[in-house]
Amino acid sequence: MITSLENRKISFSYVIVILFLLIISSGICLVLFQASNSTTLSKTSCRDAPEHKSEHELLNSSTTLQRSSVGMNSVSDVSDRLMELATNTRGFAYLQLLDSFLLQADVGQLETIIDKSNQIQSPHALHLTQDEVFRRFALVSPIQAIANLDKIPQIRRDHSLRIILAEWSHYDLDECVKHVNTMEESDRVLAFITIMNTLSDTSPNRLREIKENLNISSGLNDLVAMNKEYESQDHPATDWNRMLNDSTDDSSQFLEMLPVVMKWIEHEGLDALTQVRNSLGDDTLRLQLVHRALELHSRFSPHEAFSYAIQTYQADMYASVHRLAMNWVIRDPDAVFVALAEIESIELRKSLEEAALDAWAGLNPHEFLDQLDNLPHWLQEVAQEIAIRTMLLVDPKEAANRLFVDSNEGTLGQAQTIVSSWSSINALEAFQWVATNPHVRKYQLSLVQNALSNLSVEESEQAMQTATAQPLNSLGLGMEAYVVTWLAKQDLQAAKSMLPRTREGITRLMAYLAVGERLAKNEDYQEAISLVHDLPEDYHANYFDGLFRRFASARPALVYSEIEQLPSTEARSSAAKWLVLYNRFLGEESLSELQLEKLRSHITKEDLEDLNEQDRLYDIFEHLLQD
Repeated sequence: MITSLENRKISFSYVIVILFLLIISSGICLVLFQASNSTTLSKTSCRDAPEHKSEHELLNSSTTLQRSSVGMNSVSDVSDRLMELATNTRGFAYLQLLDSFLLQADVGQLETIIDKSNQIQSPHALHLTQDEVFRRFALVSPIQAIANLDKIPQIRRDHSLRIILAEWSHYDLDECVKHVNTMEESDRVLAFITIMNTLSDTSPNRLREIKENLNISSGLNDLVAMNKEYESQDHPATDWNRMLNDSTDDSSQFLEMLPVVMKWIEHEGLDALTQVRNSLGDDTLRLQLVHRALELHSRFSPHEAFSYAIQTYQADMYASVHRLAMNWVIRDPDAVFVALAEIESIELRKSLEEAALDAWAGLNPHEFLDQLDNLPHWLQEVAQEIAIRTMLLVDPKEAANRLFVDSNEGTLGQAQTIVSSWSSINALEAFQWVATNPHVRKYQLSLVQNALSNLSVEESEQAMQTATAQPLNSLGLGMEAYVVTWLAKQDLQAAKSMLPRTREGITRLMAYLAVGERLAKNEDYQEAISLVHDLPEDYHANYFDGLFRRFASARPALVYSEIEQLPSTEARSSAAKWLVLYNRFLGEESLSELQLEKLRSHITKEDLEDLNEQDRLYDIFEHLLQD
């Protein structure tokens, strides 16, 4: 504790500097930490990278996009990036990035992507985006997916409805029919056609039952005739050759070609896909068709689709085999890792194992952690890292209980991720954890501002109670000073009402300075200055020093004009010192030599020594910049 006024002011100057540097450094650490998570994401933009990336690079970009999206405070950050990629990235590359993000997207994110997608200029990229979003939306919430159809152009509505209904009918036909029955007859007809062609092995009796449930007036034969886009092909190889040899550009026929390819695979197995690959000269279209056909086939025969992809593997299949492994692991983890163990390429096997582990952990990190001991021993270390990394983002409370309890001691980076994720879910709980957990006490200064960032004004009372119940930190500072500092920016009157509840000493001084600086920013200068009377006299000089450090740089002319009216020698000296010190940076607002001499007459011997030391430091700094 500082024991005299003279020592108090000198020591406080250094304390303020230390606090300022610590706060700034903690902010920098946080920015760097967050930036490190988004560096790879920014590299996916074609403005910053070569026009054509390898499939390996594209998958790395998509994995980073997926991980980054989970913990982002703003859904639009990710959707904006996707829209940029849709504009600048090749079709197949964009499809991989989009699929990777959609694998873990929630309803709000999907709705945002649909909204944003209408801004895409390329029709091909627009259709790919909306098809993939509605396909994923149907798995997350089919009713919500249908409700969002009014956000896309009317001409695309029926096509997108088919996608939703095809997905929904696969995994819950009864609920799909039940909901469709509430829709208009044109949609019911469309639904029946979709169900009839999607579930091709459904018995005629079951189809008639569905038709009766949907109360469709049209005859069954009429319905079959109406189905143009998805009508069954008896000779898919013939239809394929016809499409290849017609006058229409192949690259524009993806939606027409895919049903033909799937019917061909149904007739002849995946050997048909080899014929598709060999017959197409358009690389992008070939990749799109092979990727989508394997993805669709994997829903019924995941092992067969994956085995085919590995057996026919080429460099351009890198992203496809990763997607197949990631989808398969969600359904049958044991089978996936058995299949992966048989891959000869060590590099490809390790990459696929990590991708599969990432997908499994992202789906259910708790189950994933519980199953670690059942994984092959060579996967357990990397699996544990992935599980913790995922849990930090999707379940920060559980991560906190695992990493910062008893003898466990997580890292600063892990604590920052926990607080960032947790505060977006429950800001008060996140702050209380930072304030009360002894295992993160050494990180408090770096965590507390992030913990407060999402707190509501209504929660400030509970935050204040929590803060005042905690011991002072190693600097002798109570956490209520941070609460008041944060609250001063949100609700100045509420912050002022909490000032008397702060503990005496540097805690109260910091809180008063936060309120005083906010008052000064609002041009309530007299009230800012009068706050000093609520502080012990020993702290008046320190209060003015902190206040005018900001005030003198923001409004130098006003401070100069009012300096004679300031209430004490300490106030006038502090204001004069900071005006003189900042004068070199004021540009057109700089003071004349005569004005500077007048100011120096107000500066006390103690402040003059401080001014000379600060001047010397600035001289050194400017010299370093010149070098």
